[in-house]
Amino acid sequence: MKTQIPALTSLRFIAAMCIFTVHLLGHYVSYEDASYGPFLIKFASFGMTTFFVLSGFVIHWNYHDQLSQKKNYHIFNYIISRIARIYPLYLVMVFFCLAINADCSKFLIYLPYYLTLSQSWYPVFFEGATHNIFAMSLIGCAWSLSTEMFLYLIYIPFSLFIISINKMKTLALSFFSIFLLGYILFYIFFYMIPEYTITKIWVQLFLTRLPEFFIGCLVSQYILIKEKEENYWVKILLFFGAIFYLLFIYSYDDSFWKMIATGFILSPGIAALIYLICSSNALIFKKIFENRFVLLLGDASYSIYMLHIFFLFVPRVHGIDLYWRLFIQILFVFLISIGIYKGFEIPMRKLIRTRFSIKKPNEIHPSVELGYSPQHP
Repeated sequence: MKTQIPALTSLRFIAAMCIFTVHLLGHYVSYEDASYGPFLIKFASFGMTTFFVLSGFVIHWNYHDQLSQKKNYHIFNYIISRIARIYPLYLVMVFFCLAINADCSKFLIYLPYYLTLSQSWYPVFFEGATHNIFAMSLIGCAWSLSTEMFLYLIYIPFSLFIISINKMKTLALSFFSIFLLGYILFYIFFYMIPEYTITKIWVQLFLTRLPEFFIGCLVSQYILIKEKEENYWVKILLFFGAIFYLLFIYSYDDSFWKMIATGFILSPGIAALIYLICSSNALIFKKIFENRFVLLLGDASYSIYMLHIFFLFVPRVHGIDLYWRLFIQILFVFLISIGIYKGFEIPMRKLIRTRFSIKKPNEIHPSVELGYSPQHP
């Protein structure tokens, strides 16, 4: 079995909390506010880019061995594991949102997109609207799950190329090429097609998240093929270099949607930090990222990500100030998410994998999660 990396679980929680924090504070402060808006948007872009880079890292780390064998049953079990990971809670949320939506009839025509998790694979607008993209209309967070599902599928054919990389020069060239591809996409969306309705699509469209995902895959491959551990001072320089790079990118101010799009440009710095956190034996990292409470929240991060939006509208209670209100909202989300993770997510994943996966002799049963836990956003 692949070496366990507990820090991956904790990183999922940090990414989910970035989004949760932005949505929570955004309920009280406008994103257009000159004082706080830019910070919230950039914080959100950090969280989403971390999700996709981390997802690429974890998928390659956990599944490169199986997919490299080019066996159909490995590919089938890989797809089943992704369905078991996403679909149970997602389908509950889809039908719950339909049930509570006063105008659910307009969503029914688009329901096939949601049921197949393909709503973000191409831009579709409600009834010819110029800005209301349906991928974010029924469940705001679900666009990222749709994009994630596409990335899971496209990883299958590309995994063989990534696995074949066994030289550092080839790896560096691949990393540079993917980053360049992302920058070209960024340039096309914001300079060659400047219309508002097109630029807004950048946030959701799967194509713009490809570079982030594959940068994560390449970082994972680097750990797998490197022959020796880097010098301690090299890691120190890489850490501060990554921090400086992220701060440099964040020092720029721009329009609302361009600030979100800069999330892609953050990916090299985020990838460097993920690598350092996962490969370092520093005590401070172990205390932070291998803390039992943080690991538990990391396990429940998918529930936190999906459910937090429903707890933003807690009624105002006379005598409770803003800070206590925020504390209650966060506490409720944590407790309910942990409960749903343990009482619903785990049993459903085990049921789906046990029922549908193809079990071969001398293999680990598919109900056993590869890695420390379900180590992906």
